[in-house]
Amino acid sequence: QGANHEDVGTNYLNIGLVLLKNKQPTEAIEHLMKAKAIYHGYAKHPYKAMICNRLAAAHGQLKKWDLAQNYYQEALVANTLQFEDTHPDAYPAQQAYLNYYEQMVALLGKVSLY
Repeated sequence: QGANHEDVGTNYLNIGLVLLKNKQPTEAIEHLMKAKAIYHGYAKHPYKAMICNRLAAAHGQLKKWDLAQNYYQEALVANTLQFEDTHPDAYPAQQAYLNYYEQMVALLGKVSLY
């Protein structure tokens, strides 16, 4: 196993989650970015969306709303476009990006504001 092995990426992902739950978003981002770099090499992997969701939550804890919104959008795209290419619901002919209102509702629904 090398430094870019899937198991190493999973460990970074899990450490990032623990740090996120312990309200240490800056440290969580550091580990999640390492996981993201490892999984970037995979054409399709469900952890790609999971990492983006956790990065969004970490940036939300830091009140960096623009970055949080970008990572939630990236997670949506990964969930929609990176799995089974033959199923019409999983791989639409046209990407259905959310409008601003829908993005903000989705973002605020996942982030603790207090």
